[in-house]
Amino acid sequence: MNDVFKKLIGNPTTREFFIQKIGEEGLALIRILLKGRKYVSEFILAEHSGIYVNTVRSLLYKLYEDKVVSYTRKREKSRGWYIYSWMIHPNRLFEILTKNKRLKIKRIKSKLEAPAKEQKFYCKKCDVKLLFSAAIEYNFSCPNCYEPMKVFSEKKINIQNKKLINQLKMEINKLKELREFIKEETIKPKKKKAVKKKAKKKAVKKVTRK
Repeated sequence: MNDVFKKLIGNPTTREFFIQKIGEEGLALIRILLKGRKYVSEFILAEHSGIYVNTVRSLLYKLYEDKVVSYTRKREKSRGWYIYSWMIHPNRLFEILTKNKRLKIKRIKSKLEAPAKEQKFYCKKCDVKLLFSAAIEYNFSCPNCYEPMKVFSEKKINIQNKKLINQLKMEINKLKELREFIKEETIKPKKKKAVKKKAKKKAVKKVTRK
């Protein structure tokens, strides 16, 4: 499962998601949760990550908001406290990230399809953009630095937007590949163990017959 963690955090999209949600510190929790598809006690997570139990719960709650992790809780009889156990759901992570990228593509495409109703002017220095009706009031000069404004090129922006769409499509494909890799890695070990056990049983039977 160490390879799974490396692949997951090595992908810029998934890494950015986790860093924004739980920071560099929280990545240690992801490594532990990926080791097995089961619920792990927050005390075990704290012990193996070196993060305080309360912080573990706080960080994982941030991922729970997007259902990337789920939890169960059990009351401790002696003290009456609740002990939380957590499990990660990579499929949910990929669904969220893929959906967000597809929405971005949709928004960009709508801009490409909608023709400009009015000419625009811009000042690169101040990052100011004005419609023709507003620019004429300033005599086509930037309201901040008073330098002449240039005609805003829709064609250039469209080229940039098309490149961005292609980039987002590539990122979606990378997420699909990563999803399949994680799926295969979580299934493979179980299949191998089953095959080995069967092979051993057959070998024993042959010996006993002789």
